[in-house]
Amino acid sequence: MYDPELRFLWVNAVACEVMAHSEEQVLGEKYRELIPELDDIAYTNKLSEVARTGKAARLITVFRPLGSAYANAWATSMWPVRDAEGRVHAVANWGFDMSAEYWARQRLLILNDATSGIGQTLDVVGTAE
Repeated sequence: MYDPELRFLWVNAVACEVMAHSEEQVLGEKYRELIPELDDIAYTNKLSEVARTGKAARLITVFRPLGSAYANAWATSMWPVRDAEGRVHAVANWGFDMSAEYWARQRLLILNDATSGIGQTLDVVGTAE
């Protein structure tokens, strides 16, 4: 959970693992300043948009978490948390690691592209090449 300036208000243990920082290290800090090495500008731009407009949003991002050998695909939902007067007080979000589904879909797209060029003619030598 972030304040409207994208400073951490609350974070759970799993998010701390992904960011490779403790809760004490992140609370009160801005996301982009805390972890500038994460090239996740689409995520922080969408958080800013939710804080500014007060409209919920969804986003799929692919990035390599700190200390990981491979990239993860994340489905994220973000929504405003309003105070009693209706002003946006915070932005909450949850993320779901959908890497297995995402990478399987990418492999299927490659296979689909390959099938359009393989075996489309009776030219066995050309197909083999």
